[in-house]
Amino acid sequence: SAYVALAATAASRIVTALTPVAEEHLKNKQSFVDWANKMGETSSFVGPRTFKPYTGSGMCDVCNQSLTGKQAWVVPNDVFYGSRQYREHLKNTMRMMGMFPTDADVERMRMMDHSPGSAVCQNCIHMFK
Repeated sequence: SAYVALAATAASRIVTALTPVAEEHLKNKQSFVDWANKMGETSSFVGPRTFKPYTGSGMCDVCNQSLTGKQAWVVPNDVFYGSRQYREHLKNTMRMMGMFPTDADVERMRMMDHSPGSAVCQNCIHMFK
């Protein structure tokens, strides 16, 4: 039917629009792989979870603010992409750019992400507690 064809076209456009966003997100996180591999076993307690501290420079993977000189943590990918609050934040941010992602689109981003985790600043860590 025409509705199915329209829905398929819309889904294809979303995936096409998300691909550069996902690639840029992963490129920014790639520089953090070497740091994570060198990171010690020390941890910081944050709410009900224990996350390793992030001590490098770079950007918060949630709000894109600089992490230089700020308290931040490494949130494992299963926790990062599994957070309902983060998913809603990401979808709302992308809606402001004219894209309308679904949970399936965020799941595809998770599957493409082979980094050891995401750097998250003090202002955003509440999404992962």
